[in-house]
Amino acid sequence: MAAYGMFDRFNRDLARLPATLIVLALSQANAKPVTMRAQGVKVQFNAEKATDEATNIYLELKGDGGKLLTNSQVRITATDVTSKRMFKVKYTGDSFVLTADGFTVADGKDVIIQARAINVYNGKISVQRVVFRNNKNQQLDNGKGVGGTMTGDPTYTLFNDLIPSVNLSVQNLVFYENHAAVDFCTLDPAVPVDSSGISQTGAFLNGTGSSQDYSVPPILDGTFFISQGQVFTESSSSPAAWFVDGYTTTPQDELDLGDGLINFFFTGTGTSQVNTLIPQQYCNGGTCNLAQGNATGTEDLQSSGTYTMTSASNAPFYLVANSYGGFDVTQTDSIQFNYNSPQGTLSGLIQFSWISGTNANGQSTMAGTLTITGGTFAQYLPHGANLNATLGLNGSLDMLLGRFGFVTAEFQSGELQAGCVQ
Repeated sequence: MAAYGMFDRFNRDLARLPATLIVLALSQANAKPVTMRAQGVKVQFNAEKATDEATNIYLELKGDGGKLLTNSQVRITATDVTSKRMFKVKYTGDSFVLTADGFTVADGKDVIIQARAINVYNGKISVQRVVFRNNKNQQLDNGKGVGGTMTGDPTYTLFNDLIPSVNLSVQNLVFYENHAAVDFCTLDPAVPVDSSGISQTGAFLNGTGSSQDYSVPPILDGTFFISQGQVFTESSSSPAAWFVDGYTTTPQDELDLGDGLINFFFTGTGTSQVNTLIPQQYCNGGTCNLAQGNATGTEDLQSSGTYTMTSASNAPFYLVANSYGGFDVTQTDSIQFNYNSPQGTLSGLIQFSWISGTNANGQSTMAGTLTITGGTFAQYLPHGANLNATLGLNGSLDMLLGRFGFVTAEFQSGELQAGCVQ
Protein backbone atom coordinates (compact mmCIF):
# COMPACT_ATOMS: atom_id res chain seq x y z
CA MET A 1 0.00 0.00 0.00
CA ALA A 2 1.56 3.26 -1.11
CA ALA A 3 0.39 6.53 0.33
CA TYR A 4 0.75 9.92 -1.26
CA GLY A 5 0.22 13.59 -0.56
CA MET A 6 0.75 15.48 2.66
CA PHE A 7 -0.65 18.85 3.58
CA ASP A 8 -1.15 21.06 6.58
CA ARG A 9 -3.21 24.19 6.74
CA PHE A 10 -3.78 26.88 9.38
CA ASN A 11 -6.49 29.39 10.16
CA ARG A 12 -5.67 32.13 12.64
CA ASP A 13 -6.73 35.40 14.21
CA LEU A 14 -3.53 37.48 14.20
CA ALA A 15 -4.98 40.01 16.61
CA ARG A 16 -4.83 37.37 19.34
CA LEU A 17 -1.28 36.27 18.64
CA PRO A 18 1.53 37.45 20.93
CA ALA A 19 4.72 38.67 19.24
CA THR A 20 6.52 35.37 19.79
CA LEU A 21 3.81 33.57 17.85
CA ILE A 22 3.60 35.81 14.79
CA VAL A 23 5.86 33.30 13.05
CA LEU A 24 3.04 30.79 13.35
CA ALA A 25 1.15 32.72 10.72
CA LEU A 26 3.91 31.91 8.25
CA SER A 27 4.71 28.38 9.34
CA GLN A 28 3.11 25.22 7.97
CA ALA A 29 5.25 22.70 9.81
CA ASN A 30 3.85 22.55 13.32
CA ALA A 31 1.79 19.47 12.58
CA LYS A 32 3.82 17.12 10.46
CA PRO A 33 2.30 14.20 8.55
CA VAL A 34 3.05 10.60 9.34
CA THR A 35 6.76 9.75 9.35
CA MET A 36 8.45 6.38 9.05
CA ARG A 37 11.71 5.58 10.77
CA ALA A 38 14.41 3.73 8.82
CA GLN A 39 14.63 0.02 9.55
CA GLY A 40 17.71 -2.11 9.09
CA VAL A 41 18.54 -5.71 8.32
CA LYS A 42 21.92 -7.39 7.91
CA VAL A 43 22.55 -9.81 5.04
CA GLN A 44 25.58 -12.07 4.73
CA PHE A 45 27.28 -13.17 1.51
CA ASN A 46 27.89 -16.94 1.60
CA ALA A 47 29.75 -17.84 -1.61
CA GLU A 48 30.11 -21.33 -3.06
CA LYS A 49 33.78 -20.51 -3.65
CA ALA A 50 35.82 -18.69 -1.07
CA THR A 51 37.43 -16.61 -3.83
CA ASP A 52 34.14 -15.30 -5.18
CA GLU A 53 33.53 -11.58 -4.79
CA ALA A 54 30.19 -9.89 -5.29
CA THR A 55 29.66 -6.49 -6.93
CA ASN A 56 25.86 -6.45 -7.26
CA ILE A 57 23.01 -7.38 -4.95
CA TYR A 58 19.48 -8.00 -6.21
CA LEU A 59 17.04 -7.30 -3.39
CA GLU A 60 13.34 -8.07 -3.21
CA LEU A 61 11.28 -6.72 -0.33
CA LYS A 62 7.75 -7.78 0.52
CA GLY A 63 5.05 -6.02 2.46
CA ASP A 64 1.57 -6.76 3.70
CA GLY A 65 -0.01 -9.79 2.03
CA GLY A 66 3.36 -10.89 0.69
CA LYS A 67 3.24 -8.33 -2.12
CA LEU A 68 6.56 -7.05 -3.47
CA LEU A 69 7.34 -3.48 -2.46
CA THR A 70 8.30 -0.88 -5.06
CA ASN A 71 10.36 2.31 -5.07
CA SER A 72 7.13 4.26 -4.54
CA GLN A 73 6.83 2.64 -1.10
CA VAL A 74 10.39 2.32 0.22
CA ARG A 75 13.77 3.98 -0.20
CA ILE A 76 16.85 1.79 0.15
CA THR A 77 20.38 2.52 1.33
CA ALA A 78 23.05 -0.13 1.82
CA THR A 79 26.51 -0.14 3.38
CA ASP A 80 29.32 -2.67 3.09
CA VAL A 81 30.32 -3.45 6.69
CA THR A 82 33.99 -4.06 5.83
CA SER A 83 34.77 -1.01 3.71
CA LYS A 84 32.07 1.25 5.19
CA ARG A 85 31.23 2.30 1.63
CA MET A 86 27.75 2.90 0.24
CA PHE A 87 26.13 0.99 -2.62
CA LYS A 88 24.48 2.74 -5.53
CA VAL A 89 20.79 1.84 -5.65
CA LYS A 90 18.34 1.67 -8.54
CA TYR A 91 14.93 0.05 -9.02
CA THR A 92 14.35 -2.24 -12.02
CA GLY A 93 10.60 -2.78 -11.83
CA ASP A 94 10.60 -5.88 -9.62
CA SER A 95 13.72 -5.60 -7.48
CA PHE A 96 16.27 -3.15 -6.11
CA VAL A 97 19.77 -3.43 -7.57
CA LEU A 98 22.61 -2.47 -5.21
CA THR A 99 25.89 -1.85 -7.02
CA ALA A 100 29.29 -1.77 -5.31
CA ASP A 101 31.15 1.12 -6.94
CA GLY A 102 34.91 0.69 -6.51
CA PHE A 103 34.75 -2.14 -3.97
CA THR A 104 33.60 -5.76 -3.68
CA VAL A 105 31.94 -7.94 -1.04
CA ALA A 106 33.99 -10.97 -0.04
CA ASP A 107 32.72 -14.37 1.10
CA GLY A 108 31.29 -14.31 4.62
CA LYS A 109 31.06 -10.53 4.78
CA ASP A 110 28.00 -8.56 5.79
CA VAL A 111 25.97 -5.78 4.19
CA ILE A 112 23.66 -3.54 6.21
CA ILE A 113 20.49 -2.62 4.33
CA GLN A 114 18.30 0.24 5.51
CA ALA A 115 14.73 0.44 4.24
CA ARG A 116 12.75 3.63 4.84
CA ALA A 117 9.06 3.69 4.01
CA ILE A 118 8.03 6.70 1.94
CA ASN A 119 4.70 8.19 0.93
CA VAL A 120 3.46 6.91 4.28
CA TYR A 121 3.46 3.20 3.50
CA ASN A 122 2.00 1.72 6.70
CA GLY A 123 2.74 -1.99 6.36
CA LYS A 124 5.52 -4.35 7.29
CA ILE A 125 8.80 -4.59 5.40
CA SER A 126 10.65 -7.86 5.11
CA VAL A 127 13.29 -9.37 2.85
CA GLN A 128 11.91 -11.90 0.36
CA ARG A 129 15.08 -12.60 -1.61
CA VAL A 130 18.68 -11.42 -1.77
CA VAL A 131 20.89 -12.51 -4.69
CA PHE A 132 24.60 -11.72 -4.92
CA ARG A 133 26.15 -11.43 -8.40
CA ASN A 134 29.66 -10.77 -9.69
CA ASN A 135 30.83 -8.13 -12.16
CA LYS A 136 29.79 -10.44 -15.04
CA ASN A 137 26.24 -10.53 -13.62
CA GLN A 138 26.63 -14.21 -12.73
CA GLN A 139 24.69 -15.38 -9.69
CA LEU A 140 27.06 -16.42 -6.91
CA ASP A 141 24.71 -17.39 -4.10
CA ASN A 142 21.60 -16.23 -2.32
CA GLY A 143 22.28 -13.94 0.61
CA LYS A 144 21.25 -14.99 4.06
CA GLY A 145 19.47 -12.52 6.30
CA VAL A 146 21.04 -12.51 9.74
CA GLY A 147 19.43 -9.41 11.25
CA GLY A 148 15.78 -10.38 11.36
CA THR A 149 12.89 -8.77 9.51
CA MET A 150 11.88 -5.15 9.34
CA THR A 151 8.57 -4.05 10.75
CA GLY A 152 6.50 -1.03 9.77
CA ASP A 153 6.45 1.80 12.29
CA PRO A 154 3.91 4.45 11.24
CA THR A 155 4.04 7.54 13.46
CA TYR A 156 2.20 10.86 13.34
CA THR A 157 4.31 13.67 14.80
CA LEU A 158 3.25 17.01 16.23
CA PHE A 159 6.34 19.24 16.09
CA ASN A 160 7.06 22.78 17.31
CA ASP A 161 9.52 24.45 14.93
CA LEU A 162 8.73 28.08 15.77
CA ILE A 163 11.74 30.32 16.49
CA PRO A 164 11.42 31.67 19.12
CA SER A 165 8.51 29.87 20.72
CA VAL A 166 6.62 29.98 23.96
CA ASN A 167 5.27 26.70 25.32
CA LEU A 168 2.33 25.49 23.26
CA SER A 169 -0.41 22.96 23.87
CA VAL A 170 -2.43 21.09 21.26
CA GLN A 171 -6.01 20.49 22.36
CA ASN A 172 -9.20 19.07 20.86
CA LEU A 173 -7.07 16.82 18.68
CA VAL A 174 -8.99 14.36 16.51
CA PHE A 175 -7.96 11.79 13.91
CA TYR A 176 -10.15 10.78 10.98
CA GLU A 177 -9.21 7.30 9.79
CA ASN A 178 -10.10 5.70 6.44
CA HIS A 179 -11.92 8.89 5.48
CA ALA A 180 -13.47 9.66 2.11
CA ALA A 181 -11.51 11.95 -0.23
CA VAL A 182 -11.12 15.61 0.79
CA ASP A 183 -9.35 18.64 -0.67
CA PHE A 184 -6.85 19.64 2.02
CA CYS A 185 -6.30 22.99 0.35
CA THR A 186 -9.93 24.09 0.78
CA LEU A 187 -10.76 22.59 4.19
CA ASP A 188 -11.41 25.21 6.87
CA PRO A 189 -9.15 24.24 9.80
CA ALA A 190 -11.53 25.88 12.30
CA VAL A 191 -14.53 23.80 11.20
CA PRO A 192 -14.71 20.08 12.10
CA VAL A 193 -14.37 17.90 9.02
CA ASP A 194 -17.39 15.87 10.15
CA SER A 195 -18.61 13.89 13.18
CA SER A 196 -16.46 10.78 12.57
CA GLY A 197 -13.32 12.12 14.27
CA ILE A 198 -11.68 10.04 17.02
CA SER A 199 -10.55 12.10 20.02
CA GLN A 200 -6.85 11.89 20.92
CA THR A 201 -4.82 12.89 23.94
CA GLY A 202 -3.52 16.43 23.56
CA ALA A 203 0.15 17.38 23.34
CA PHE A 204 2.41 19.78 25.23
CA LEU A 205 5.07 21.29 22.99
CA ASN A 206 7.44 23.00 25.37
CA GLY A 207 9.54 25.27 23.19
CA THR A 208 11.29 25.02 19.85
CA GLY A 209 12.18 21.48 18.79
CA SER A 210 9.71 19.72 21.08
CA SER A 211 7.44 17.05 19.62
CA GLN A 212 5.00 14.28 20.46
CA ASP A 213 4.42 11.05 18.52
CA TYR A 214 1.17 9.18 17.96
CA SER A 215 0.85 5.63 16.66
CA VAL A 216 -1.23 5.48 13.48
CA PRO A 217 -3.08 2.37 12.27
CA PRO A 218 -2.78 1.23 8.65
CA ILE A 219 -5.03 3.24 6.35
CA LEU A 220 -6.95 1.46 3.61
CA ASP A 221 -6.01 2.03 -0.01
CA GLY A 222 -7.90 4.90 -1.58
CA THR A 223 -8.80 6.57 1.72
CA PHE A 224 -7.51 9.54 3.71
CA PHE A 225 -5.99 10.02 7.17
CA ILE A 226 -6.81 13.48 8.58
CA SER A 227 -5.65 15.20 11.76
CA GLN A 228 -7.31 18.32 13.15
CA GLY A 229 -6.74 20.35 16.30
CA GLN A 230 -6.25 23.65 18.07
CA VAL A 231 -3.04 25.29 19.30
CA PHE A 232 -3.01 27.25 22.56
CA THR A 233 -0.37 29.40 24.23
CA GLU A 234 0.24 29.27 27.98
CA SER A 235 -2.45 30.80 30.17
CA SER A 236 -4.71 31.40 27.16
CA SER A 237 -8.28 30.13 27.02
CA SER A 238 -8.69 30.92 23.31
CA PRO A 239 -6.89 29.06 20.52
CA ALA A 240 -4.07 30.88 18.75
CA ALA A 241 -4.32 28.66 15.69
CA TRP A 242 -6.24 25.80 14.12
CA PHE A 243 -4.70 23.15 11.86
CA VAL A 244 -5.78 20.31 9.60
CA ASP A 245 -3.44 17.99 7.72
CA GLY A 246 -2.93 14.38 6.75
CA TYR A 247 -2.28 12.08 3.81
CA THR A 248 -3.97 9.84 1.30
CA THR A 249 -3.22 6.39 -0.06
CA THR A 250 -4.65 7.46 -3.42
CA PRO A 251 -1.86 8.02 -5.98
CA GLN A 252 -1.26 11.73 -6.53
CA ASP A 253 0.34 13.73 -9.31
CA GLU A 254 4.11 13.86 -8.83
CA LEU A 255 7.33 14.75 -10.63
CA ASP A 256 10.44 12.80 -9.65
CA LEU A 257 13.61 14.79 -10.29
CA GLY A 258 16.88 13.08 -11.16
CA ASP A 259 20.47 14.15 -10.54
CA GLY A 260 20.85 17.90 -11.09
CA LEU A 261 24.45 17.43 -12.32
CA ILE A 262 25.65 20.95 -11.43
CA ASN A 263 28.05 21.58 -8.54
CA PHE A 264 27.57 24.81 -6.58
CA PHE A 265 29.10 26.01 -3.31
CA PHE A 266 28.04 26.69 0.25
CA THR A 267 30.52 29.17 1.74
CA GLY A 268 31.21 29.98 5.38
CA THR A 269 31.13 33.60 6.53
CA GLY A 270 32.65 33.20 9.99
CA THR A 271 29.16 33.49 11.50
CA SER A 272 25.98 31.40 11.70
CA GLN A 273 25.20 32.41 8.11
CA VAL A 274 26.21 30.22 5.16
CA ASN A 275 26.13 31.74 1.69
CA THR A 276 25.49 30.12 -1.69
CA LEU A 277 27.56 30.57 -4.85
CA ILE A 278 26.91 29.22 -8.35
CA PRO A 279 30.23 29.03 -10.27
CA GLN A 280 30.65 31.37 -13.22
CA GLN A 281 30.81 28.54 -15.78
CA TYR A 282 27.14 27.80 -15.05
CA CYS A 283 26.06 31.41 -15.67
CA ASN A 284 25.44 32.75 -19.16
CA GLY A 285 23.48 35.68 -20.53
CA GLY A 286 22.17 36.73 -17.13
CA THR A 287 20.95 33.24 -16.17
CA CYS A 288 22.67 30.90 -13.71
CA ASN A 289 21.88 27.16 -13.65
CA LEU A 290 21.37 25.63 -10.21
CA ALA A 291 20.28 22.19 -11.46
CA GLN A 292 19.42 20.48 -14.73
CA GLY A 293 18.60 16.82 -15.26
CA ASN A 294 16.05 14.20 -16.17
CA ALA A 295 12.62 13.85 -14.56
CA THR A 296 9.58 11.59 -14.78
CA GLY A 297 5.95 12.23 -13.90
CA THR A 298 3.19 10.02 -12.50
CA GLU A 299 -0.61 9.94 -12.80
CA ASP A 300 -1.85 13.05 -14.68
CA LEU A 301 1.79 14.12 -15.03
CA GLN A 302 2.76 10.80 -16.62
CA SER A 303 5.76 11.77 -18.74
CA SER A 304 9.52 11.62 -19.20
CA GLY A 305 11.55 14.75 -19.82
CA THR A 306 14.09 17.22 -18.45
CA TYR A 307 14.01 19.94 -15.81
CA THR A 308 16.02 23.05 -14.89
CA MET A 309 16.34 25.32 -11.86
CA THR A 310 17.71 28.74 -12.80
CA SER A 311 18.15 32.20 -11.32
CA ALA A 312 19.28 35.62 -12.48
CA SER A 313 21.60 35.64 -9.45
CA ASN A 314 24.66 33.48 -8.76
CA ALA A 315 23.75 33.62 -5.05
CA PRO A 316 19.93 33.35 -4.88
CA PHE A 317 19.70 32.28 -1.22
CA TYR A 318 21.65 31.91 2.01
CA LEU A 319 21.30 29.74 5.13
CA VAL A 320 21.14 30.64 8.83
CA ALA A 321 21.63 27.90 11.44
CA ASN A 322 18.63 27.30 13.65
CA SER A 323 18.42 25.83 17.15
CA TYR A 324 17.34 22.30 16.20
CA GLY A 325 20.11 21.07 13.92
CA GLY A 326 19.13 22.53 10.57
CA PHE A 327 19.16 25.79 8.63
CA ASP A 328 16.50 28.29 7.65
CA VAL A 329 16.71 29.49 4.06
CA THR A 330 16.42 33.16 3.13
CA GLN A 331 15.85 33.52 -0.59
CA THR A 332 17.03 36.82 -2.04
CA ASP A 333 16.29 36.20 -5.72
CA SER A 334 13.70 34.20 -7.60
CA ILE A 335 14.44 30.63 -8.73
CA GLN A 336 12.69 29.52 -11.90
CA PHE A 337 11.65 25.90 -12.43
CA ASN A 338 10.96 24.50 -15.90
CA TYR A 339 9.99 20.99 -16.98
CA ASN A 340 9.77 19.95 -20.62
CA SER A 341 8.64 16.63 -22.06
CA PRO A 342 6.85 15.38 -25.17
CA GLN A 343 3.81 14.72 -22.98
CA GLY A 344 3.61 18.13 -21.30
CA THR A 345 5.32 21.10 -19.69
CA LEU A 346 5.37 22.85 -16.31
CA SER A 347 6.90 26.08 -15.07
CA GLY A 348 6.90 27.94 -11.77
CA LEU A 349 8.81 29.77 -9.07
CA ILE A 350 10.58 27.86 -6.29
CA GLN A 351 10.67 29.20 -2.74
CA PHE A 352 13.02 27.24 -0.48
CA SER A 353 12.31 27.33 3.26
CA TRP A 354 14.76 25.09 5.13
CA ILE A 355 17.56 22.56 4.82
CA SER A 356 18.57 19.83 7.24
CA GLY A 357 22.01 19.26 8.67
CA THR A 358 24.28 16.90 6.74
CA ASN A 359 24.00 13.19 7.59
CA ALA A 360 26.75 10.55 7.70
CA ASN A 361 26.22 9.84 3.98
CA GLY A 362 27.00 13.43 3.04
CA GLN A 363 23.38 14.33 2.29
CA SER A 364 21.02 17.11 3.37
CA THR A 365 17.30 17.43 2.73
CA MET A 366 16.01 20.72 1.34
CA ALA A 367 12.34 21.72 1.33
CA GLY A 368 10.34 24.37 -0.44
CA THR A 369 7.28 25.10 -2.54
CA LEU A 370 6.56 25.66 -6.21
CA THR A 371 4.12 28.35 -7.29
CA ILE A 372 2.86 27.35 -10.72
CA THR A 373 3.13 30.00 -13.46
CA GLY A 374 2.38 28.02 -16.62
CA GLY A 375 2.70 24.91 -18.74
CA THR A 376 0.24 22.33 -20.01
CA PHE A 377 0.48 20.37 -16.73
CA ALA A 378 -0.46 23.43 -14.64
CA GLN A 379 -4.13 22.40 -14.63
CA TYR A 380 -3.29 19.35 -12.51
CA LEU A 381 -1.60 21.37 -9.75
CA PRO A 382 -4.13 24.12 -9.03
CA HIS A 383 -2.72 24.71 -5.54
CA GLY A 384 0.98 24.48 -6.44
CA ALA A 385 3.40 21.82 -5.26
CA ASN A 386 5.70 20.93 -2.38
CA LEU A 387 9.36 20.31 -3.22
CA ASN A 388 11.60 17.96 -1.27
CA ALA A 389 15.14 17.56 -2.58
CA THR A 390 18.21 15.59 -1.53
CA LEU A 391 21.53 17.39 -1.78
CA GLY A 392 24.86 15.59 -1.95
CA LEU A 393 27.77 17.43 -0.30
CA ASN A 394 31.49 16.76 0.00
CA GLY A 395 31.48 18.01 3.57
CA SER A 396 29.15 18.93 6.41
CA LEU A 397 27.25 22.22 6.47
CA ASP A 398 27.93 22.40 10.20
CA MET A 399 31.67 22.64 9.56
CA LEU A 400 31.06 26.05 7.94
CA LEU A 401 29.48 27.58 11.05
CA GLY A 402 31.73 30.24 12.53
CA ARG A 403 34.37 29.53 9.89
CA PHE A 404 35.49 30.51 6.42
CA GLY A 405 35.68 27.91 3.67
CA PHE A 406 33.31 26.05 1.37
CA VAL A 407 31.71 22.72 0.57
CA THR A 408 30.51 21.56 -2.82
CA ALA A 409 26.84 20.65 -3.23
CA GLU A 410 24.64 19.11 -5.91
CA PHE A 411 20.94 18.33 -6.24
CA GLN A 412 20.91 14.51 -6.33
CA SER A 413 17.16 13.88 -6.48
CA GLY A 414 13.85 15.42 -5.61
CA GLU A 415 10.08 15.09 -5.58
CA LEU A 416 7.42 17.62 -6.55
CA GLN A 417 4.03 16.67 -5.09
CA ALA A 418 0.68 18.42 -5.17
CA GLY A 419 0.53 20.90 -2.30
CA CYS A 420 -1.26 23.90 -0.83
CA VAL A 421 0.95 26.82 -1.74
CA GLN A 422 -0.58 30.01 -0.31
